[in-house]
Amino acid sequence: MTTTPPTGIQTREQAACLANLLNQIRPDWPASSLMTLLAEHRAHPAPFADICQAAITKAQEADLRTPAAIFNPGPHWPERAKAALPRTPCPQHREEDEHTCRCCAADRLAANTTNAGQSDLAPPATCQDHPNQPAGTCTTCWAEVQNGVRRRNHIGRHNPTAHS
Repeated sequence: MTTTPPTGIQTREQAACLANLLNQIRPDWPASSLMTLLAEHRAHPAPFADICQAAITKAQEADLRTPAAIFNPGPHWPERAKAALPRTPCPQHREEDEHTCRCCAADRLAANTTNAGQSDLAPPATCQDHPNQPAGTCTTCWAEVQNGVRRRNHIGRHNPTAHS
C-alpha cells in the first residue's frame, strides 16, 4: 500500500531549510523574503519534494530577479505535480488557464495573419510601455512576465498592473 505524501509546506523547519538552500543558490534572494513567500504558499497542493524541485530549478534561472515566479505554473514543475497546480483563469476565457490559454493563442494567430489591417487582437507595432522595442518580442515585457509582474496577454501592450 502506497501512501500519498502530505502536500504543501508542513513545518517551519521545512520552510527554513528550503529558504536557506535557495538563498545559497541565489544570494540576492534574502532568506527572510523567501520565508515570507513560502509562508504565503504553505498550503500549496504539491508535495513538499515537488515544491523543492520546482523552487531549485526556478532559482537557477539567472534572469529571474525575484522568487515570486516559483509558484507559477511552468516547465520548472515536475510532471507529477503539474496536475495539482492551481489554475489562474484567463480573464477573457474563464475555462482556460491564463498562462496557456488556447483561445488567446488562436486569437493572436488569427490577428497576425489577416490582411485586413491591424486587428484589436494584434499587438501594436511597437511596445506601448517600451517604445524602443517591437511589441510581440519586447524583451522587457517578457522579463516582466517571467518575474510575475506582467501577464502574458499584455506583452507589447500597456501593463495596467505595473507599479510605476
